[in-house]
Amino acid sequence: MKKHNPILMLFIFLLVLSSCSPMEKILIPTYNKGGYKIKIIEINSKTNPINLKITGKVFDATNGKILSNAQLVIGCFKIQNSSQGEYTFKTNNLKNDFFYIEAIFTGYKTIQTDFIDLTNKNEIQIDFYLAEDDRPFINCEDKTQAF
Repeated sequence: MKKHNPILMLFIFLLVLSSCSPMEKILIPTYNKGGYKIKIIEINSKTNPINLKITGKVFDATNGKILSNAQLVIGCFKIQNSSQGEYTFKTNNLKNDFFYIEAIFTGYKTIQTDFIDLTNKNEIQIDFYLAEDDRPFINCEDKTQAF
């Protein structure tokens, strides 16, 4: 048997290693491509136990660029992120200890978190990474055809 060239083996190893996407490994996956990250910023303090602050950003999952003016649905509330991709949601009127957030941006697939446990938490950071939607848009302007 011939001996394998160590340089060739190293090249193949590096090729396989570089093809792995590190972003997918650190994101919490969803039913769509893309995902989200959660970071607990502050655990519940005894001075104000019912206040909650949720912050984060919305990014393109492919290139990491910020997506501005995305819509976020938190329970019954709808908010928009800023032109810098940031959003902030504050409440002191929690009735549930669990909720989920949905991030929506035109031309991208919607991301919805799993239910998040709010027990004993004051501040949470949730960053969304949305994947482009490959479905074609429907042209509603041409209404001349009858069905």
